[in-house]
Amino acid sequence: MRLKILRVCAGVFLLLAISIPSMSPAVSYQPPFRLSPDSGSVVVKGGSVYLFHSGTRDITGTVRSGDIFIVYRMSPSCIMYEVGKVRFVNFHGDTYMEAEVIEGELKAGDIAKKGSISCLIVSMEPCAR
Repeated sequence: MRLKILRVCAGVFLLLAISIPSMSPAVSYQPPFRLSPDSGSVVVKGGSVYLFHSGTRDITGTVRSGDIFIVYRMSPSCIMYEVGKVRFVNFHGDTYMEAEVIEGELKAGDIAKKGSISCLIVSMEPCAR
């Protein structure tokens, strides 16, 4: 009986010893632009916005230069309404993209959609280098 308990305890200890070192903290990434979800600034036709996306193959394998996204804003009553359109320009890192406003007045916090792809507009201006 003691031997059985000792074996179980040794097994649990071994599993903990193996799994604890494999846990690692998250890595921080500094995007090349300011994150400004509540800045209140508006971008009009010709301006650039930066969008956050999931970084999955659905996006990186589907979105091509010149693709058009329809941009929506959520009302206080949780109804989505169209506020403009953006044209995809290029990717920035694994989870951000740049787009040019081609119609409407857009704010950080708006949602850009193309088919089943949705992206969040997070910034209006790049950081100074």
